[in-house]
Amino acid sequence: MRRLGLVMAALLLNASVTFAEGRNLAVCTTLSWTAPTTYSDGTPLPAGALASHRVYIQPTATPAPVPGTTVPTATVTAPATSWNCGALGKGQHHSWVTAVLTTGAESALSARLPFALGVPAEGTNLEVN
Repeated sequence: MRRLGLVMAALLLNASVTFAEGRNLAVCTTLSWTAPTTYSDGTPLPAGALASHRVYIQPTATPAPVPGTTVPTATVTAPATSWNCGALGKGQHHSWVTAVLTTGAESALSARLPFALGVPAEGTNLEVN
């Protein structure tokens, strides 16, 4: 029993297991969002004020992208509110979206949406005899 404990401890110390954060999908087809209808102060956006959305995707949550500094993964022309993410590779992804006005002003980041592609589910029914 003592030997089993030492073997289990060695396995745990040497394991580099990655767990998926967020939804785990086999493939990504579309990333979608809701376009803003107001400025950050609650004032309504005038018709035609929204030029595009910028999509930021990276494998880690931090550091977060910096709008105006970080190069976006994609730019989607308004009024579209989705992006075909089929070209993303397997693994963990973190996504954010910003809105860009016709003046060039870019909003703050949306809430982060983590998701994983092609990451196997964790094992179940683990037992030792």
